[in-house]
Amino acid sequence: MKTVELKRYFDKINKKVVRYLSDSGDKHPVKKLHELRVEIKKIRFVCNVIRHFNKSTDVEMLGKPYEDVFKKAGKIRSLQMQEKLISHFDESDILEDLLKENKHAGEKLMKKFFKDRELHADIIKAYKPMIDAEIEKTINPNLKLYADHLLKFLFDNIKSKTKISDVHEHRKKVKELIFMGGFSKELHAYISNRVNFDSTDKLQEKIGEWHDKFELFKAITKKSNDVKNSELKRYHKAVMAISKMMNKDLEEINLLVSDFH
Repeated sequence: MKTVELKRYFDKINKKVVRYLSDSGDKHPVKKLHELRVEIKKIRFVCNVIRHFNKSTDVEMLGKPYEDVFKKAGKIRSLQMQEKLISHFDESDILEDLLKENKHAGEKLMKKFFKDRELHADIIKAYKPMIDAEIEKTINPNLKLYADHLLKFLFDNIKSKTKISDVHEHRKKVKELIFMGGFSKELHAYISNRVNFDSTDKLQEKIGEWHDKFELFKAITKKSNDVKNSELKRYHKAVMAISKMMNKDLEEINLLVSDFH
């Protein structure tokens, strides 16, 4: 891969990120936040490629403005996913107070996020030349070599006995493989000789589903510390129910990890 191709890819994704932040239409904010986070994950992939082939000390701070936006959007998304899970939850009536609190907090965060988005867009626009400069200094960003690097890491670290919290962190690298598979037909074929893309995509999706439930589990547990003793039994019932759902996800994750290897 030539440096100019990496720069072209970054420019394309960066324009999408800026457009999502600059667009004044808020008719579908949930969808917009999700799409924004997907594009920032691709920016993260570009920054990781640069870090791998460019040993300059300046690369350590690459992507910081994007990560700031990603985390703020992530807090909103987490509350939205909790609301979605609760609405499909058998114990949803038990969690009515938590649902109201999450909805209020989500609306407050959403309002602030969209209020600050132009500032975020301006910061990212100002930051872009720094990433362009680091791409220029990146020598031979060979994506096949980077794919080998990712695959080795994942084969060495994603195992059925790996802590699920670690597997969730490794999910970022699984996503990078999927992004690389969409980069070119040649790269897709190269990676497909080592892993099954369908199983890989199912793995990252299932890890994400488990994590959403885990965030709800933490929220329910925290809320149970504040409720009256008469309500504790009902909250414990909800905790047990969500734990059961998480354990089912874990079983599926372990099967998918086996397929990945």
